[in-house]
Amino acid sequence: MINTKLFVLLSAVGVTLAAPTASTAFQAGAPGARQQVALKATAEKAEAKVMASEASQKAFANAKNDAEVKKLLLRNGFTASDLAGAKIQVNREGAKPAGAQGLRITVKIAYTCCPSTITITISW
Repeated sequence: MINTKLFVLLSAVGVTLAAPTASTAFQAGAPGARQQVALKATAEKAEAKVMASEASQKAFANAKNDAEVKKLLLRNGFTASDLAGAKIQVNREGAKPAGAQGLRITVKIAYTCCPSTITITISW
């Protein structure tokens, strides 16, 4: 508990104290600020690596389940500890045309925090 004299002093100068809420960035189990920045950078590097490889783009487009997506993320720069506890969300925009050759696939990879979420958006 806060010292009573300190509380009175802070109150006298107009400082109010609030209890932490669930919306604060430092939730239990949430990655620290440095780790969040590192994970965002990892997502950007992974996206660039995937976009540089047509085979990687097709692999993401054809991934059928979370296990396949995790393997692809691991191949493209994420570590197992990066993925531990993270929610992985795959969004597919537009209908995948059947049998289309030379189709441009775009894969975007983003990281957001609290809760840790890696979002992959695939568009054709």
